Amino acid sequence: MRAYIYEGLWFDIGGMNKYLEANWGFLEEYWRRGEIRSPANAQINFGAKVQPPTLIGEGTKVEEDAVLGPMAIVGENATIRGLAEIQGSVIMKDVLVDGEAKIVDSVVARGSSIGRRVVIERGTAVGEWVEIDDDLTIGEGAKICPGKHVTRPVEKGEIVL
Repeated sequence: MRAYIYEGLWFDIGGMNKYLEANWGFLEEYWRRGEIRSPANAQINFGAKVQPPTLIGEGTKVEEDAVLGPMAIVGENATIRGLAEIQGSVIMKDVLVDGEAKIVDSVVARGSSIGRRVVIERGTAVGEWVEIDDDLTIGEGAKICPGKHVTRPVEKGEIVL
C-alpha cells in the first residue's frame, strides 16, 4: 500500500445526498475557474432561463421558458420542454423532461421520460429508462427502479420495484 497527497476535489459518495453534494462541489469549482461552457451544439432557446452554475451537455435542447439551475447538471442529448424547472439536480443523458415538470435536488438516470406537470421532490432517485406519466407527484426521497412505468403518485420514501 502507498499513500500520496491528492491536490484536487475528492468526495465520498456513499449515498444519494453525497452524490448530489459531490456534483454540486465539482460544478461550483469548475464554474469558479471559468471552465464551464455550453457546447456549441446545445440548443438553448432565447427565452430559457439558465441560472449559474449549471452544466448543459452536448446536443441538449432547452425550450422557451424552461428554468435550469442553480446547481443543475443536464447530460447529453436531453430535452427540457417549456416551463419545466430543474434545480439542484443531475439529469443524465437522453432524458426527456416534459413541460411544466419540476425536479428539485434529485437524480434522473439515462433514457428516462418525465411527463408534463410531474413534480419530483428532493432526494428522489429515478432509475434508467423510467417513464413517469403526466400530472404525478413523486414524493421526497422516493426511489424508482430502472425500467418502471409509473402511473400513480409515489409516496415519500417509497421504493418502486
